[in-house]
Amino acid sequence: MKLLNKKIKKVLLIYPNFVTKTITDNITIPPLGLETIAECILNHVKVKIIDAKVRNLKVEDLVKEMNEYEPDVVGISCCFTIGIN
Repeated sequence: MKLLNKKIKKVLLIYPNFVTKTITDNITIPPLGLETIAECILNHVKVKIIDAKVRNLKVEDLVKEMNEYEPDVVGISCCFTIGIN
């Protein structure tokens, strides 16, 4: 897989741990969109999904994991508009 003449070897997909102070904070929804993307590219690149909400990761923890994994591409999901920030 290539992106602008750079060979992509590792992809990191992130479901962030956002706090909205609404009912959605009490609901755990699997990141099905990220799982679908991972399945589609799994035969071409190494893929890792971090579900920061389930693991209750802080931004610092997430950055640390990103740096350790050293991905070529990062994708971030957001199921609810209220969680965009």
